[in-house]
Amino acid sequence: MIKSDWSPKRLIELRYENALSRLYSRLFQFAGSIRDPEEFADHLREASDAGWLDEFAQAAASRMVTGLRVDGARTWRLAAQKSMRGQEIYRALQNEMISPVGVRVYDLIRNNAQLIKSVPLTLADDVTRHTMQQSQNGLRASEIEKDLREWLQDLTRGKIRLISRTEVSKASTSLTRARSEEIGAGWYIWRSSEDGRVRLSHRFMDQNGGVLCSWDDAPAPEALAKIQSTLGHYGPGECPNCRCYPEPLLRLSQIQWPHRVHTAGVIRMMARAEFVRIAGFEVAA
Repeated sequence: MIKSDWSPKRLIELRYENALSRLYSRLFQFAGSIRDPEEFADHLREASDAGWLDEFAQAAASRMVTGLRVDGARTWRLAAQKSMRGQEIYRALQNEMISPVGVRVYDLIRNNAQLIKSVPLTLADDVTRHTMQQSQNGLRASEIEKDLREWLQDLTRGKIRLISRTEVSKASTSLTRARSEEIGAGWYIWRSSEDGRVRLSHRFMDQNGGVLCSWDDAPAPEALAKIQSTLGHYGPGECPNCRCYPEPLLRLSQIQWPHRVHTAGVIRMMARAEFVRIAGFEVAA
């Protein structure tokens, strides 16, 4: 199946990943040639109050969220051409920055900027924990200092990928939800990236055309797929390292009926007429 346009573009994630890479590089430069773990952690904590970090965090967060907003608006305009609600969607897009969608945009920028600003403190805590663990394992201080930066660089590579993928997916889903709610589109289809890295639980949510879910009733994918997990209830793109995304249900002809529908904690096949009765709003054909 061809991947739909509702997924966040990989380019936006790569740009955010590159911004985080520049941040980590600058933090290492800020700490200079220090090898002593405690002193290194202290310098990282000092960086959390640096003026340049505020500016960097705000710019990186704004670029990411604005990129998602602009790219998502393009997808919504294409969807409007196929929907009987086209004019309503166009009007909502034109006025969204003075609507609850605009509030969501500013919230996402602020929250991501705060996350970026927390990176030095998080990294300092990582250094402290690593040092304590290595000491408990019997390593001498000189041995810990010798491999400190190499260990940090390996750690941050994974962190950068995890943060960029997770935050871009979460922000994309949040914007899609805000736009959906603005026009009263309360349901979406769970979609995955459809490759070998998809979690089994998310593959379960995406199989046979995807599960129809309500924004107000988040599923628990692992429980539904009979897989033990502590993740609980969440939407596509809202758990760590998830590349799933929601496709808003704007017309009933988007899917084949009967269809899998999540409601009240279970998934069951539902005929079109039954879904229309329980949906809570009228969906254009």
